[in-house]
Amino acid sequence: MAQNNNVNIVLSLLVNFVKNETGKHHIAISRNTQLKELGLDGLKGIMFIKKYSAEFKVNIDDFNFEKHFTEKQHQNQETTKPLTIGYLERAIIHGRFEDDIK
Repeated sequence: MAQNNNVNIVLSLLVNFVKNETGKHHIAISRNTQLKELGLDGLKGIMFIKKYSAEFKVNIDDFNFEKHFTEKQHQNQETTKPLTIGYLERAIIHGRFEDDIK
């Protein structure tokens, strides 16, 4: 039960952080919400991940930004792998990103 409460606290802290960073306070954010849905793609997404890493002490030394973000506006966004709130939550719990997004 205590572990479940800790996970809920992590998710709550993460959602509050996301809302503060994006200014999107009145939308529902769930574990399935993708960063690109919140306008966090390209350079904005990269800067967000750096702030997130500092805030939640998540190691991003091996994080492949090119796998998830593109700086070119005209490049097809479908070529990047989406990041979800749930994926960011798991990275906080583990202190690093997992190689495979599920």
